[in-house]
Amino acid sequence: MHLLLLIILFTVLLVYLLKIVHTIIRLPCRILRHLKKQCISGPGYRLITGNSAEIRRLHMEAQSKPMSLLSSDHHIIHKWSLEYGAAFLYRFGSIPRLVISDPDTIKEVLVTKNGSFEKIESDPLLRDGLVGLNGDKWAFNIERVKVARKETTANLLTWAIFLLALHHEWQIKAREEVNSICGDNGQLVALNLSELKIVNMILNETLRMYSPAVMILRQTCKKAEVIKLGNIDVPGGTQLHLATIAVQ
Repeated sequence: MHLLLLIILFTVLLVYLLKIVHTIIRLPCRILRHLKKQCISGPGYRLITGNSAEIRRLHMEAQSKPMSLLSSDHHIIHKWSLEYGAAFLYRFGSIPRLVISDPDTIKEVLVTKNGSFEKIESDPLLRDGLVGLNGDKWAFNIERVKVARKETTANLLTWAIFLLALHHEWQIKAREEVNSICGDNGQLVALNLSELKIVNMILNETLRMYSPAVMILRQTCKKAEVIKLGNIDVPGGTQLHLATIAVQ
């Protein structure tokens, strides 16, 4: 009886150990080796913690220096992209992530609906967050966070006013457009919103420069051997860091 329990315990531990080795060593090495053949590299890393220490150091370095109000660069992504190119690798813990900053490639990932690019699964202990949901679950839960949109809208208007304060000529153009559409009564109705071309352009430009989401995470389908993304052959199961803040 004791021997049977020991065998079962040993088997469970062995399976768990093999899973850890596969997750921390085998799978990351396969991804890194495949991408390095295509001349895609990145900063050095530690086996378990990856680039966490360097990211923390660079973040503290950026926070310690004065930054121009006109700057909208992500310090770490900007620094690494200058050293390693527009597409490069870093490690989030033991997980390799491929950073993509090319607008056309990012668009390809987001608009492709054939299952090649998936949302990253959440840790079961943390349950599913809204950004990790799909389909009906996402539609059901989005109704319950509408109140959060007020803060996003307020931030957008704050940055839009800031940019208009720097560019007075666009203040004048936007004011003239609003006055011409509102007419003598000075009232704007919903049907006229689509006519505010300049105002809409200003808001879109504000979102481009000061995006509410500095990055989007996706993952190539685990079942696929290789997925073609732009001019890169990406192994299945590779996490993608879509650097939306770097697009501008």
